[in-house]
Amino acid sequence: MNIRKKLSAVASWTRPHWGSCVLVALLGLSLLPLLVYRFPPFHDYPPWVFQGYLLRLTHTDPEAVFRHYALVRTPVPYSAWPIVAWALSFLVHSPELVGKAFFVLTTLVFVGGASYLIRSVQGYPTALEFLPLVWVYDRYAYDGLLNYHLSAGLCLLAVGYLHRITSGGQELPSNRSLFLLSGLSVVTYLSHLMGWLPLCLAVAVYSCLICLRQRSLKGTRVVLSLLPAVLLLSWYTFSRVGTVGVVLYSSLVAKLYAWAPVLLLFFRLEPFGIQPPIALVLNLGALVAIVAIIAAFAERQAGITGRIFLHAAPITSALVCLACAALIPFIWFGGLAGPAARFIQPAFWLGLASLRYRSRTRKQVLLVVMLVAFVLVVNVTQFARVQPLLTEVYETLDTVIPADARVLSVSLRSPPLSLRDATRDTGLASFTVGMPLLDYFDLYRFMSQGRHHADLGMFGTGWLSNRQADEPPQLRLAVISNRDLQESAKAILRQAETYDFIELFGYCDDVRGVETLLAPTFSPVAQGQHFSVLSRNWEPL
Repeated sequence: MNIRKKLSAVASWTRPHWGSCVLVALLGLSLLPLLVYRFPPFHDYPPWVFQGYLLRLTHTDPEAVFRHYALVRTPVPYSAWPIVAWALSFLVHSPELVGKAFFVLTTLVFVGGASYLIRSVQGYPTALEFLPLVWVYDRYAYDGLLNYHLSAGLCLLAVGYLHRITSGGQELPSNRSLFLLSGLSVVTYLSHLMGWLPLCLAVAVYSCLICLRQRSLKGTRVVLSLLPAVLLLSWYTFSRVGTVGVVLYSSLVAKLYAWAPVLLLFFRLEPFGIQPPIALVLNLGALVAIVAIIAAFAERQAGITGRIFLHAAPITSALVCLACAALIPFIWFGGLAGPAARFIQPAFWLGLASLRYRSRTRKQVLLVVMLVAFVLVVNVTQFARVQPLLTEVYETLDTVIPADARVLSVSLRSPPLSLRDATRDTGLASFTVGMPLLDYFDLYRFMSQGRHHADLGMFGTGWLSNRQADEPPQLRLAVISNRDLQESAKAILRQAETYDFIELFGYCDDVRGVETLLAPTFSPVAQGQHFSVLSRNWEPL
């Protein structure tokens, strides 16, 4: 009888539930645009693909790689991509496939982590567990900040586990549970520092609640689970060479403006720097729908007031994250852009999970699925509209630029002063991403031609850093932010002394203006709507 009960329990546990099937199906559909199209319109994505390319070369041609790059021997707090790329390089030879595999992993962890947090706090299935699918292609995905996206998912996963092992900040967890939490903390730190810091705040909140409720300091044991990651951070901090750059927010309005894109579901009109009206309307409509769904699904107390139930530990953690975001005064710190905004997303999911919701019904799931499908259709439209433009850029660069040429790739960051300027000749006032930032796009051409000596500027290469060399790199990436086109042209000429070709990416009028100012030293050999390739005139005209 006991054996029969155990077999029945195992069968019921392994039997696929309809909710799980819906979640898996939606997740697969959400990843379809990435798998179908070759060039994801993400900003910082090509450098990570290039890093996977370099790590694969360490197996096949290590001498060539280490002649130009040095291995970083410290626990870099954004090592998730190098680790995965290095492991996959033994099995997959295409760097682009490795990049897409890492995006799939990032999406699985983020969606799974947020859903796990909601289930852990609620204790039963709710329709809100499907909501993280709306953020598959959010601001951080379009910016290509995949390490942070992965780290945010691991942070939410770890907080969900912490909520379970402490019964919502009421009980002391076992040593085994603390050991596992410590491992999650280390993995989150290695993924990205700004995903690990919100986890630290949540661990501190849960530890304080345990101490208060049990009137004992034994709750401080939970904080000790962070010690291994703290030691890794100390090692990395003291091994850094040079000063740490800090840029403060110019005003409170500038800080709020930097926070605005955090919860956006789809956007990208750079190099224009602004969004078309319809994209803003779609974003606002989707966010209003999300708020309405949360309010409708929340469980309220009986009576006239109808107060909403709140779980103390996650809502307190969310408020602490928001307070930390509000107090951080700098927009740039030690290579991290917008550190304050990185606390907003974990705070959102912690706050959302802290509400108590009604049990899941098919009608509730249908509403969330409709919202996910709407956002997915918009993202597919964006991918489809931008893909021919990206393909045109790649094919032009690959055809015009010889494999042995030295190239200076310049991105002009000078957005137009008004929406009318941006859409006057382009007709991009529709739900399309337009052209994404192309700071690093030439790396696709560079890899396909078998080159590897590149200077990625401030981005770096994670586990690898450029060595000081007598010969200039075959590809140098540069970003120039200046509305004075003459000054931009002078800066480009100063950097282009040893280069055969110059690539210009940016707003079409700016590209044409700088192109004219670079004559007669450089003349165009290929042109597109938002890019131009110029070749040096070695003989006097």
